[in-house]
Amino acid sequence: MNATPVYDFNTSIVSILGFYLSLTSLLASFFFVHITNWYLRIVAASVSWEQVKLIEQGRAQWVDCLIKARVERSPQPLFIFLLFAIFLGTLAYFAYEIQFDNPINVNLVYFLYRPGSIFLVVFYVVSIVYLIVGYVKVQDLVSEIEAQIERGKP
Repeated sequence: MNATPVYDFNTSIVSILGFYLSLTSLLASFFFVHITNWYLRIVAASVSWEQVKLIEQGRAQWVDCLIKARVERSPQPLFIFLLFAIFLGTLAYFAYEIQFDNPINVNLVYFLYRPGSIFLVVFYVVSIVYLIVGYVKVQDLVSEIEAQIERGKP
């Protein structure tokens, strides 16, 4: 005699949401490593500029700092942010669709959806702040170096 398996809907939902949260944390970790390294390269270019800007015959070093700063001004970090933001937003959409299409235990909603929502907001806010601060810093650096090169002396 075969027993009919009992389908536990809540367990399935928890498994699916756990998978979504795992993907989210992996991608967010990768992105934050990437954006932090990008910002540190901007800081390194800025420090390098501070060291060479007063050298009277340092035009070659000035140009080197300008090249490094212009490279960091590329739109790549913004594109990677948009890619991850869209993917994470899609995962959040799927998670909320599960909640609304198949109502589950209220306690599960509280313990699964709230942390996911908080994380998503933190991810977006921190990412946008990093991007804005980084792009403003690198734009100011490029402008300062270009002005120094135009003047031709420290």
